[in-house]
Amino acid sequence: MRIKSKLVTYLLAISLIPLLITMGLSLGYTSDVVEKLTLQAARERVETSAEQLSAYFSARISEVQAYSQTPLLTSMNWYPIREFLRKEVKRHQGVYEKFILSGPDSHFRNTTVGNPAKDGFASFDDEDPNAKLKSIRKRGYWQALVGTNTDAEPRTHVSNPMISYTTGVKQVVVGSSILSPDGKLAGMLGGGIAWNEIEKNINAIRNGIISDYGSEVKLSLVDSDGIYIYHWHPEKVVHLSLDKTGKPVLNDIGEKIVNLSKITEESSEELVTAGRSLLQGRHGYRFYTSADSQQEMVVLYAPVRAAGYGLIMSIPKTAILAPVANLETYFGILILIIATVVLILAALTARRVLRRILNQNEASKMIAAGDYDKKTIPTGHDEISELAVSFNTMADDLKAREQSLHTERQESEKILQNHNLELEKKVEQRTAAILAAQEQLSDFKDAIDEHSIVSMTDLDGTITFANDKFCDISGYSRKELIGQNHRLLNSGNQDQNYWKNMFL
Repeated sequence: MRIKSKLVTYLLAISLIPLLITMGLSLGYTSDVVEKLTLQAARERVETSAEQLSAYFSARISEVQAYSQTPLLTSMNWYPIREFLRKEVKRHQGVYEKFILSGPDSHFRNTTVGNPAKDGFASFDDEDPNAKLKSIRKRGYWQALVGTNTDAEPRTHVSNPMISYTTGVKQVVVGSSILSPDGKLAGMLGGGIAWNEIEKNINAIRNGIISDYGSEVKLSLVDSDGIYIYHWHPEKVVHLSLDKTGKPVLNDIGEKIVNLSKITEESSEELVTAGRSLLQGRHGYRFYTSADSQQEMVVLYAPVRAAGYGLIMSIPKTAILAPVANLETYFGILILIIATVVLILAALTARRVLRRILNQNEASKMIAAGDYDKKTIPTGHDEISELAVSFNTMADDLKAREQSLHTERQESEKILQNHNLELEKKVEQRTAAILAAQEQLSDFKDAIDEHSIVSMTDLDGTITFANDKFCDISGYSRKELIGQNHRLLNSGNQDQNYWKNMFL
């Protein structure tokens, strides 16, 4: 790998990788925090909406309770009471559909209908003086306020939605017990609120939530039994059971049979768990998978305490956690930008550093080639600048040493030249002396050869030289004599004294 690639890789490794790790950890932590805060905000939004709806019912409870405690109501004198309550219906401008007054026997009167022949009590045929009276004994609100109120307590109650016996409309009854002046249970007063009035409040809450979280929000409402009384799927809402002709099917006491769905009977176990928690008066949220869309959803729930209902908001997880997705997208873009910037800076830094290193390398090559005048200009105050200064100093030192060596070499060459001249003279002189000596030796040899008998031996007596005179006298040739021991020659000659004298 080239040094540039290594340098870029190292720079990225020491700068980008720790940054990415840090940002990744920060993203994970921040995403968790944002998710929790988002869900907490959504849960609080549902709780606030539930409190709004609860406040509406609390206002109705307070109104009905106030009516039930007036002397007029405690007198149970129906006709004056009817006139008063009719005025109140008009004054509230559609909040109440009617008011219901019932005694301990469960027969009742209301502000809309009644059988004159039965003192205003509701009957199955108000035109028939002999008609049978209707009873609300099986109504949950009557049981709560009168039927089970054996201690004559001043109770209040909000009923589950129901179909009115007299008007046939869907309604909710807000009721209060009526106690006589002597503290005995005289009966109950109920204010019938048409469902469209309640639905108007629910839709207002729904629109507010949609403005915060988008159109994918689904809102539902369950009663105290977990029955859906408001839902985005109409078939899940409480509705009448109709026969083949489209007429309501009645039960054995003349009530219209209704079809209902419960949150505790949903296919999703998580949704069932949420419903059970809601019916126990708790609030919270859970994740579940929609059976219709197979989409992962978040269900947030809170009790409508005044009515005993439960408000439920369902929303796709992707929608409610959009801030988390936006945060992750933002972090992703930020990481990409930072990575790009770091990569560019790493490349530029590597290029700048590498250029200085390459300049230094080029200078070192020039120095190696003997060009000591090639210098690099230090830039900055880092190690590379210090290296450049060292290279320049080394180049100057090498140049000075080279010049010094060159001078010494020239001087040495001069000395050697002079020495060679002297040596040549000495050689010539010695050669001449040797030649002269050789000439003298030759002359001496000639003199010896002419007048003397000469032979030479080494220390062992081996003949190394014999002149012609010696050969003539000894009777041997020079070839025969050279290398022979003179003692052997003596032993073979009778005239030993003669040979002995010859080698003395």
